[in-house]
Amino acid sequence: MIDLSFQIAGTEAINNRLAGFIRRVSDFRPAFERIHQSFLEMEAEQFETEGQGKWPAWSSTYEWFRESRGASGSKLLQWGGGLMNSLTSGAAPGHISEIGPHEAKFGTDLSTQDDHPSRVGDNKHSYGLGLAHHKGYTAKYPYGNKSASPKKVPARPLIELNDAYRQKWLKIIQEWVMQSSSGFPEHFS
Repeated sequence: MIDLSFQIAGTEAINNRLAGFIRRVSDFRPAFERIHQSFLEMEAEQFETEGQGKWPAWSSTYEWFRESRGASGSKLLQWGGGLMNSLTSGAAPGHISEIGPHEAKFGTDLSTQDDHPSRVGDNKHSYGLGLAHHKGYTAKYPYGNKSASPKKVPARPLIELNDAYRQKWLKIIQEWVMQSSSGFPEHFS
């Protein structure tokens, strides 16, 4: 009896590479961890530059209100730092970082700035000035004054994914998916 067998050189290496690829596209958590760090940097930059210089300045009435309440901080949306910290520090109260194999969520659950003396809302909802500024909602009682007329809060988006960060995050995912079997490229860690 004659027994013939065939072998294609390199098949084991190809199978190992494909198995690694399948494993990586099944779990993006390591890439999402890197993106989370980049998100914190992006948010620190957003607050430092006051929305890349796009956030509207305080009104003279609001400047008076801040001074009368002894507000700390001279930058926009940094009344006491709680909202900013919840978006720039992974350990801060209110910070959201939920990372799963196929999705990640980053942000803040501080729809209110607990250290701010004013809240805004309507008859159905109550929310803090952080969310109000992000969307540009109308404050029912501006500056805590119940006799004042409602006033639209200037929109100051807290989270804006610009092209530079979008490209950076896509590159992180690409490097994760296309890496060698030894792990992320050295420059990744």
